[in-house]
Amino acid sequence: LRFRQKLIEDAAKRLDFCQMVRFDPGTGSMSSTDLGRIASHYYIENETIEIFNKYFETSASHMSQKMIVDMAAQAHEFENVMVREEELNELEDILRNYCPIDLAKGVENKKDKVCILLQAYISRHQIDAFALVSDQAYIIQNISRILRGLLEICVKKGLPSAIQEVLQFCIMVERRLWDFQHPLRQFESVLSPSILMKLEEKKLTLDKLVDMSASDIGRLVNFDKAGT
Repeated sequence: LRFRQKLIEDAAKRLDFCQMVRFDPGTGSMSSTDLGRIASHYYIENETIEIFNKYFETSASHMSQKMIVDMAAQAHEFENVMVREEELNELEDILRNYCPIDLAKGVENKKDKVCILLQAYISRHQIDAFALVSDQAYIIQNISRILRGLLEICVKKGLPSAIQEVLQFCIMVERRLWDFQHPLRQFESVLSPSILMKLEEKKLTLDKLVDMSASDIGRLVNFDKAGT
């Protein structure tokens, strides 16, 4: 009985340290917090919440996409992600060509691997190694949930700039589209890469395209039929 009681008290103290519950060791009373309810709803582990808390203590007022990726990549949910020697060459290639957020310093540790595979997913890069495909699926399945939880934490803390950045990144992961890319890249199966590149080079936003005629659009991308 004492052993079980100690286990419960240790767990309660741990959750209290992570601000997920309020625990009074004297009376044994325990009450939930907003942070704890969010973590429970999104199945976020207490170790991950501890990492988030450290970031909020130091950098909540100037959160960036780079910081969001860094936070998410350190999540305890990815503790079992392994870096295999046979994957290093492909990870290095992805890092050089498909990772616009300069965060990973190499490809030798799990945090860098998570950063690289997340950015490869948003960039719509087709991975060759089956093990990397499996790892990427696992990472995306978890990171989408973690980011939504992070967004709700920002809302509860009343951090408008952080809310905007996290929401923007959630949409990028969901749509597999970087914020600097043209929205029509979602239709890569219909539009050719050359047309999409010209739309981005000429900064033809959707608002501008709506006000243009089909012939004008076709002329700007040097392909008359594209406007229709």
